[in-house]
Amino acid sequence: MSLVTTKEAAQILGVTPVRVRQLIKEKRLAAEKHGRDHLLQEREVERFKRHGRRSGRMIKAEILKAESRNRRAERRIRGCSFAFPLNCGRKLDDMKEPEFDIYQVADVSTKHITKEDGGLIGRLDAPGHVACIDPEDAESESPGDIFAVLQDSGNHRRQIAELRQFGFSSAFLRIFRALYRQRIPYVRFDAGSGDADGLPEFEW
Repeated sequence: MSLVTTKEAAQILGVTPVRVRQLIKEKRLAAEKHGRDHLLQEREVERFKRHGRRSGRMIKAEILKAESRNRRAERRIRGCSFAFPLNCGRKLDDMKEPEFDIYQVADVSTKHITKEDGGLIGRLDAPGHVACIDPEDAESESPGDIFAVLQDSGNHRRQIAELRQFGFSSAFLRIFRALYRQRIPYVRFDAGSGDADGLPEFEW
């Protein structure tokens, strides 16, 4: 069994060691703590590079946990054990169909941001980062990272300043300014996303 360090795993995946540690933290890559570093099975890293997804065993475990949570939620509904008021005499089937607010999400290809930006968008502590989702395409090597674009003018200026301080490029900030002007509250960055006219392209 061949083991590799986070730095070696990053070289195999073509990402930064920070990104590898994030994948470990998200339990998308299995690893063992070894001193201040982690050790990973090389075949697991290669498998992740090919498919970009967790192993079937991990996914099955998460599905079972989700099903268990759903069963508990159903029991709470039947018992009406909610923290907020609910008319227990009213059948759930008779309740009004819920209505949801719908928000726009811009889909932007990572070729419109720099390589350095690509290393930062997966950071969970990046300003405005709200989600990291699995790729739809099994062959894709990167998940999609979703950011909130703050719409209030004061918050927008503060977010731009925080993104700049975090290390994002002027090309990345240009995207956020354009989204703010178009009142689009969310953006998803992914290698497989669509092109955006008027934005520069970077090879990395």
